[in-house]
Amino acid sequence: MRYRVRILAVVLAVAVLLGGVWVTAIVRGGATRTAAASDFDQSRRISVTGTAEIMIEPNMAQITVGVQSEGATGTEAQGKSDAVMSAIVVKLLASGIRQGDLKTVGFSLYPVYDYRPYDSKEPPVLTPIGFRSSQRLQVTVRDLAKVGAVIDESVKAGANAIEDITFGLSDTAEVRKQALSKAVADAMAKADVIAQAMGVKVVEITSVQEQGVDYGYYKVPAMAERADGMGGAVSMPGEVTVRASIGMVVRY
Repeated sequence: MRYRVRILAVVLAVAVLLGGVWVTAIVRGGATRTAAASDFDQSRRISVTGTAEIMIEPNMAQITVGVQSEGATGTEAQGKSDAVMSAIVVKLLASGIRQGDLKTVGFSLYPVYDYRPYDSKEPPVLTPIGFRSSQRLQVTVRDLAKVGAVIDESVKAGANAIEDITFGLSDTAEVRKQALSKAVADAMAKADVIAQAMGVKVVEITSVQEQGVDYGYYKVPAMAERADGMGGAVSMPGEVTVRASIGMVVRY
C-alpha cells in the first residue's frame, strides 16, 4: 500500500513539473510573439521632413549709426563722440523715432600710436599720439518711408559711419503659424506619396517635431563713409522669405 502511495506521489510530482514547463512555454511563446509584433509595428514607419516658404514684405528696418572721434586725451575723444551722439539722438527723436527704438550697441575708447617704420635702424617704438573713441547706435525704424530720412539726419548731426541696414518683420507670430502649418501639410503630402509608392496607406501620425523657423531678413551691404546725405543710396527690398521646417513620423 505504501509502495502504491509513493508511486502516485511521484506521478503527481512529474505531472506538476511538466505542467509548469508547459505553462512557462506558453508564457514565453506569448511574450516572443508580442515582442515580434511590437518590432514589426515599429518597423512600419515613414520619416519625412516638411518645409515651407512664405514671401512677405518687411515692415521695419534696423540701422546701425556709428560715430568715431579722436582727441589728445581719452576725455577729449569721448567728449567729442558723446556730443555727436547726443545730437543724433535729438534729431532722430524730433523726426518721430521713439526713445525705446534707440539702443547703444557698441562703445570703445583706446589709445592711438604712431608706429615707427619697420625698416628704421632704431628699435620699434610705439609713440602714443592720442585717443580714439567709437560709439554705435542701433535705430529701429517702423515706418520704412523714413529710412532715408533717418540716415540723412544722422549724417547731418555728425555720424561718420552707417554700418548696416537690415530689413525684417516687427511681429512674427502670425507668419510663424502660417509657415509651420504649410510645413506640416508638406510633410503629410510627402508621407502619402511615399506610402502610395510602397503600396500601403498612412494609418496615423506618430510624432511631429519643429526643426526651426527662419524669419528672414534683408541686409543692405555696408555703406561707404560720406559727409553728405546718404538716404538716396538705400535700396528697398521687395520681400523677405520666412522658412519653416518640421520632422514627421507616420505609421502605415
